[in-house]
Amino acid sequence: MTETRDFTSAAVSIAIRSYNGRELLRECLPSIEDALRFRGRPDDEIVVVDDGSTDGTFEFLQKEHPRVRSLRNEERSGSPRAANRAVLACKNEVVIVMDNDVKVERDFIGPVLAHFNDPSVFAVTMRSFAFDKTTFRSGGQVGRFRRGFLRAWENYDVKNATANPLVLEGRLDSMYAITAHAAFRRTLFEALGGFDPLFSPLIWDDTELCYRAWKRGYATRYEPRCLVYHRLHGTAGKLPRGSEMALISERHRLVFHWKMISDPSLLAGHFAWLSLRLLFSVLTLRKSFLSPFAQAVKMLPEILAKRAEEKKHWVLTDGEILQKPLDTLAKLGEK
Repeated sequence: MTETRDFTSAAVSIAIRSYNGRELLRECLPSIEDALRFRGRPDDEIVVVDDGSTDGTFEFLQKEHPRVRSLRNEERSGSPRAANRAVLACKNEVVIVMDNDVKVERDFIGPVLAHFNDPSVFAVTMRSFAFDKTTFRSGGQVGRFRRGFLRAWENYDVKNATANPLVLEGRLDSMYAITAHAAFRRTLFEALGGFDPLFSPLIWDDTELCYRAWKRGYATRYEPRCLVYHRLHGTAGKLPRGSEMALISERHRLVFHWKMISDPSLLAGHFAWLSLRLLFSVLTLRKSFLSPFAQAVKMLPEILAKRAEEKKHWVLTDGEILQKPLDTLAKLGEK
């Protein structure tokens, strides 16, 4: 476990990775800077990694936001690598990773800090709405195994967050933290190796990192009093769309399962359903599954090597990890 320390008034770092996001940064950075001015901590900082942009992002940051520490990748590296560089460039132990399409309330940082007084906490995810401030985007995350695959994008939220005992006690478990707006313990982030480049250019990287921490006995929590507004899909710049995004997601879902799932019953169910899907895809010439499966198979030597290394550190089972957010829902009176 990590060292016990009082983080209630600790300095924080904001880490942002951006690709062709100059106009998003122009729109969103002022609210983040205002939040740091509101705190009044001279050792707070903002670090932005410009991941090979071609829209003048780096020059814009140097000219209009000189207090932001801006770093530039000459070529695009993908979301996991860019996020790793941003986090590891930060000087403070609590690092809030944000997308370039996120605005914040000026007091959004305060509630997250006390979570890190618990040395078992690795990450904390925040409550997000769309820019209209009424459309709910994300909260705590629940994972369920169905038909051989993990369903990882189920949200839960909390009513009366400022008075709910579970919120005040900091005991809302989340399967993972959404890296558009999540706080991480920097030393543990580095010890874990950060986001896995296997999940480049994007998607499933945040799920896998937090799941990896859970397997080692570290927790991810949800803090609904940290309020942010997320437009979605800005950080990656020109995101893959439609079928291309679906292929990437399918490939990375397979990578996740082959790297991280270890419960015999879940593995048996996974490979049984995987066989059925493969058979159906072959019979119907369904390239939307055959193509990402073939890509994942090519990655298998690296996946298995990383799995073998991670296995040395596992202390929680998949069932125990998946049950923790479900226990939270039960305490909140939800199914």
